[in-house]
Amino acid sequence: MLSLPVSRGRLLGTRAVTGLAELIVPALAPSVLIPLLSPAVGKAYGIEDALVYGGCFFVAASLFFSIALLLSTMFEDVWRPLLISLAVCALMALAEQSVLNRWHYGIVRVMSGEDWFRHRQLPWPGLLASAGASVALFYGAVFHLGRRDF
Repeated sequence: MLSLPVSRGRLLGTRAVTGLAELIVPALAPSVLIPLLSPAVGKAYGIEDALVYGGCFFVAASLFFSIALLLSTMFEDVWRPLLISLAVCALMALAEQSVLNRWHYGIVRVMSGEDWFRHRQLPWPGLLASAGASVALFYGAVFHLGRRDF
């Protein structure tokens, strides 16, 4: 694939956009189905709430995708980036439960959209931090792939 007439950055960017497109489907599909199916059980769930939850989930989950993307440029196999990303996810959740819970910040809180459902406001600091970290990890992956010798 590296013999194609495209830069490594563009190749990785296409790979990242494809992965994020695959991530948005499981982030939004259940969120949209719940308001459509809730009248069948006599309940109501707003489409706005569903889209906010799906959006918060997507932005926070993109952080873990970016970690895996960066690690995939460092390791040849499939399993190490996946397992390290899962370990980072677990450590972040544990840190949030023990330390960050007092400060009302954390990836799980952002991912669940808890501030929206409790106070009707988006968790902007967490969303911006997740998006910024995702972009930084992507550029780190581009930098690492560009310097790598194949």
